[in-house]
Amino acid sequence: MKIQIVCRDIEEAKFCCENGVSSIGLLVGQKHFSKEFISKEQAREIVKIIPPFCTATMITHLESADEIIKIIKFAGFTAVQLHSYIVESEAKKIKDALPYVKIIRLVHIDESGKILNKLDKNFIGDAIFTDSINKKENKFGGTGKVHNYKTDAEIVKNSKLPVIIAGGLNSQNVKDIILKVKPWGVDSNSGCATNYKLDKEKTIKFIKAVQTAEQILINKKIYILDMNYSMRNVQFEDYELVYNIKKQAYKSYVEMFFGAWNEEDQKQRFEKYFNDRKYDLKIIESNNTDIGFFDAEKLSENKFEINNICLIKEFQGKGIGTNILIDFIKMHGGCEIFIQCFIGNPVLNLYKRLGFKEYERTKSHIKLKLISK
Repeated sequence: MKIQIVCRDIEEAKFCCENGVSSIGLLVGQKHFSKEFISKEQAREIVKIIPPFCTATMITHLESADEIIKIIKFAGFTAVQLHSYIVESEAKKIKDALPYVKIIRLVHIDESGKILNKLDKNFIGDAIFTDSINKKENKFGGTGKVHNYKTDAEIVKNSKLPVIIAGGLNSQNVKDIILKVKPWGVDSNSGCATNYKLDKEKTIKFIKAVQTAEQILINKKIYILDMNYSMRNVQFEDYELVYNIKKQAYKSYVEMFFGAWNEEDQKQRFEKYFNDRKYDLKIIESNNTDIGFFDAEKLSENKFEINNICLIKEFQGKGIGTNILIDFIKMHGGCEIFIQCFIGNPVLNLYKRLGFKEYERTKSHIKLKLISK
């Protein structure tokens, strides 16, 4: 479970990083009421001390892409939380200028659970941030007010992006809200502060409450997916895991095009495949959980083929496969990349969206290729 806490100085940021906070939120670029905004110069000094594996996130009311880009470059932020109703063209401008800076988009929810600002269907963003609003005091965040978190749970359920929730979260309520909503991350500002300063006792209690909730979910075998997947080399002990994932992914298509699934025959085929490809097979992991496998090979100096990208069913449709493909394309710029899928597999839409073009069709498969830029 990711935790973001708003900080105002170096001491607060150091304390949070040392106690397991994932992201340090720094408020820079103010348009609405708040007593916690800092200058871009102060932000830069704080960003300098943030260690590896802890994110420096700019939280801003600004709606001008040019202003936001300048501050991100100046301070060295690695993520930006657009805490405003910024238009899509400006968000796109930020992503085009800074493609490796993660963009977090705001959804305001009132006390009844009504969404006050709906994001465009194809909005630019890497995560969604839900929060309360106090219109009377012109507060876009840091309100200390809770809202109806049933709406957040629906957003989590239907989103393919990570969802971070905020709005009146504190050590007393965050555990129960996490168990109901099951978000990717939580954020606290006023819930971990006293008189607009970080309260260390409140912060520790908040972190422990989040960790308790996460452990309860893990015990129930409910995993909150970490979009930052990793890969490791396959081991012999992974043989059954890979076979079962491959079977789950392809069995229905084999039966559709080639007749009944013959377990003995398929195991013989798989044994040969595993022995031939074991030095190139990768196990996909997230949150220390094996969730799939990946297999790509180099055909020549500038040609690669992705043979398999398979995920366990419960981890499909969450953007992991998309992220893996995008990363592979980025890593092999200027190369031809080949991939194929069974006819009727909806993953074809993803391949085409990423720029793959069909060049051949067999009785059972569609073959595609991409020249990465």
